[in-house]
Amino acid sequence: MSRLTEMEAFRAVVERGGFAAAAATLGLSKASVSKQVAALEHRLGVQLLRRTSRRFSLTEAGERFLADTTRILDDLALAETRVAEDGPRGILRVNAPLTYGVVRLMPVVSAMLRDHADLAVHVDLDDRGRDLIGEGYDVTVRIADRLPDSSLVARRIGAIDHVVCAAPDYLARAGTPTTPDDLSDHAMLIYAPRGRGRRYVFTNDSGTRTVDTTARLGTSTTLALQVALREGAGIAVSPRFAVERDLADGSLVPLLSDWSLPGYAVYAMYQGGDFVPAKTRHFIDRLVGHRAVLADG
Repeated sequence: MSRLTEMEAFRAVVERGGFAAAAATLGLSKASVSKQVAALEHRLGVQLLRRTSRRFSLTEAGERFLADTTRILDDLALAETRVAEDGPRGILRVNAPLTYGVVRLMPVVSAMLRDHADLAVHVDLDDRGRDLIGEGYDVTVRIADRLPDSSLVARRIGAIDHVVCAAPDYLARAGTPTTPDDLSDHAMLIYAPRGRGRRYVFTNDSGTRTVDTTARLGTSTTLALQVALREGAGIAVSPRFAVERDLADGSLVPLLSDWSLPGYAVYAMYQGGDFVPAKTRHFIDRLVGHRAVLADG
């Protein structure tokens, strides 16, 4: 028998006015409740209840112990309620791609902070794809055409579009590509580490075109790609979120608009199980609820 079980039996006997009523409340037999109270008295070395054949009364020690027992059990119940309650609280640790995090994720995070005073959010933004479990994140946001096998739960938020674009200054100097094949003759700015080239697959009603490109600039962050594009360094296949403002104000021009690229999506990944913290559940639900802001479709 645990100490808490004995204390619960003792309080139930006093509050319910007898062993039979306490047993009904606790879902136990009368003999079991009596045994627990006797074990409590034996362990404490004091008599808590004066018993007669028909009634009982508290001893002086029993009155003192009842007050302490009530406080301890009520504090425990409150602690359990606080842990299990729906409202997010504590520190939520999130990892996300750099440019995507700044442009699309942070407005959603900021709104969540405004709505939940007991929540703090630590956001690490980079394009490396962190180890959620090993590095202690609650949620990691990934953009991919497919996800690797993982024990993590992946919640799809929505589609991420890519667009071929360049600055008007570059097109004036180098010409405007009219087919995907033309990209082989242009300075390509590529989201790829170590300056590697990249293969792109374009489709439209006329068929499929596969283009192998060499990186004039290779970079591991879309933020650097955006700067190089605006400076007229070349052409890039960029996620729309990184260039949408530049496309809107004319700093960049969309190209090959009648061709489409393979679909990408944004995912929120977290560790599943029976006890997903409220802060994580609320954050995931908020991401899904704001897919119009976070995704392109």
